[in-house]
Amino acid sequence: MTISQATFNVTRDYPHRIENVYQAFADEGTKRRWATARNAPENESFKLDFRIDGREFSAFRLPDAPHLPPEVRGQRITNEAVYHDIVERERIVYSYRMTIGGACMSVSLVTIEFLATTSGTKLTFTEQGSYFDNADGPAMREGGWNDLLDGLGKVLAVS
Repeated sequence: MTISQATFNVTRDYPHRIENVYQAFADEGTKRRWATARNAPENESFKLDFRIDGREFSAFRLPDAPHLPPEVRGQRITNEAVYHDIVERERIVYSYRMTIGGACMSVSLVTIEFLATTSGTKLTFTEQGSYFDNADGPAMREGGWNDLLDGLGKVLAVS
């Protein structure tokens, strides 16, 4: 078994008030809109208990699509997170475990920092992860977070 360990940062500047950007992580309905949008309609479950020691859970099934490797088509992905530190409008720190087909594919520590700017909010997302044999790997995970944070920007634009 091999383990890849990596740290990556994704930064976004949103032309929205820090309160709105922060709330998009704290509110279950809003987070569901941007964090699960890529998986709909295959999304099976999403629950958010946003507080220190609170948990987040999501599950979805990958489509049976030709662009995916045959071994992952139709597989169920779960994401279970625990919130360790929350400072309103400043930072969120949580760890999460991701599985595919019931097997652990990664465990990560995430820090999200919010900084008010003259034009809105600068968000810095940092993930420190261990990615296992059946994982998507750090490059694909970073790409996934880029897509998700782009989706967050779209949700903020219509809110």
